[in-house]
Amino acid sequence: MSNKTLNVNLIENDSSFVKLVDLISDMWVSGFSFRLKRKINGNNRIADTEEIESIKQARDLYFWNYSIQDLLEVNHELSTGNSLQKSVELLSYAKKMIISNGNLLDEISVKNGTKIILQWGGVFKKGNRDKCIIPEYSLTKDYEEVSKVWNNILSGKSDFRLDDNFNFESNAGFTKVYSLILDDFIIYDSRVSVALAYIIQNSFTKDEVPDYLKLFIPPSYDKNNKRLVSPIFKSTNSNKKRHFFSNVISNLILKSVAAKINLGKQEPDKVTLRDIEAALFMIGYDIRN
Repeated sequence: MSNKTLNVNLIENDSSFVKLVDLISDMWVSGFSFRLKRKINGNNRIADTEEIESIKQARDLYFWNYSIQDLLEVNHELSTGNSLQKSVELLSYAKKMIISNGNLLDEISVKNGTKIILQWGGVFKKGNRDKCIIPEYSLTKDYEEVSKVWNNILSGKSDFRLDDNFNFESNAGFTKVYSLILDDFIIYDSRVSVALAYIIQNSFTKDEVPDYLKLFIPPSYDKNNKRLVSPIFKSTNSNKKRHFFSNVISNLILKSVAAKINLGKQEPDKVTLRDIEAALFMIGYDIRN
């Protein structure tokens, strides 16, 4: 798979892609039976368990308990929360520290906004943290490069190969930043990815799954919950190229799903990528072998 090439036009017109988008769009309202557990972040206690019948119901049950404690820049009212609305408000606050009117702000502000996002996601760990605190490391340079690569892919100006070289980081942490500063970009972590993999493996037979839908799954920090799905979905093994490649595929899928769900809808009834991503996050929290 090292030579795999991603071409947006070819993928979006592939019959398997169209089938998957149709199925997920239908599941948003009905046809997705799942026993959903809402957990308290940081331990194994169960906050609630519900039988759901749609992906939308998973979004409605969103629960992520976050706490931003050591950043004085954070508005006190947004420093803790567990609802989707509070998360959206906090992330909007952090985004304004990174980018304005499509332009990246100064390096210090960019790093402070990035710290908030990584802490919100529970991924302010050594590798990610170093990029935020080492003065010589330029996050603005990384964000400029990922923006250029993503816009070229999205516009069809260039293909993306799994063995392409790029300098920006791509992991479960920085995908949270990219989801805010790039258009049509989703968070791609172990929970969202494994939920998508689960839907894919239940939508096709093993032999029917095209190569580009065999997503790479980011590793989970939870050793007691491997979030295993079919072996056709390999681990990223912390490889940023594998992660970005699968992130892009997932973006294309959910962008098309949102467009189909929103046909004929008017604001504020439209479904956002964040809505679908939040639903998959909740579903992926509980998928086990």
